[in-house]
Amino acid sequence: YKALRVTYSSASDEHKFYAGMHDMQAAYYYGDSLSEKTVSALRKHILKLDDPEGNVRFQPDKVLYYSQYFDYDLSGLSTGEFIAMYLDSLVRDPIRIFRSMLSRTRAYWVIDPKQDISFVNFSAIFDPETNKYQAEAPSIGVYRKNVFIEQLVGHYRKEMNTPLLATFIWRFGIWTALMIISSLYLFNERHFMWLLAYVPIAVYLMTIYLTVGWLDYRYGLPVFLVGMFLPAVTIMITAGKPNQETTKHVRPK
Repeated sequence: YKALRVTYSSASDEHKFYAGMHDMQAAYYYGDSLSEKTVSALRKHILKLDDPEGNVRFQPDKVLYYSQYFDYDLSGLSTGEFIAMYLDSLVRDPIRIFRSMLSRTRAYWVIDPKQDISFVNFSAIFDPETNKYQAEAPSIGVYRKNVFIEQLVGHYRKEMNTPLLATFIWRFGIWTALMIISSLYLFNERHFMWLLAYVPIAVYLMTIYLTVGWLDYRYGLPVFLVGMFLPAVTIMITAGKPNQETTKHVRPK
């Protein structure tokens, strides 16, 4: 945002806290191990935390920050305070925090079609001059054109939610599994240099697990696009090649 001088609402800064606050809510509702300091902070920033129907309203797989649910007020929450709260919760109740992370990111490791993936696709552009989202934003010099890739992605999104056995391949989870399997194969074969190709997608997935609270398909497209070809390419390239262990003592004749 700063490098491109993009105009945006300061409320956008609060999004980085939503997923973590959700995890702490899960630990609060389903356990009793959080410290009083953390609970007090949660009550300050989640105004409807102790709503009589809180346990019923809470959905482990979806962040409900809206006013009609829990009414998050994170305007005064600093990064330091959030990290202290989250680390305290993680140490005191690691199992529930971890389960919450897996619940809200299930699309990236589960391949069954039990739950739809959101259709949200912000292809519109915010124009500060008109204060609207639209195809073009002349005030910042952006003009967008629809291309064939958008139609392809739209078809992909639609097929992800088709409850048929054949559509499992459309799920992000299958590509995550293939990347893990191929990484283990490369490690076992001692092709350590090729493992570096997986570092960017591994970092991306870790970011997803830590920060994402919604199963919008646009967040998973890198997983699909990388997982579709990276495992196959790396295994084809390395198959039949001697590994580092068997070649390090070989001397040329």
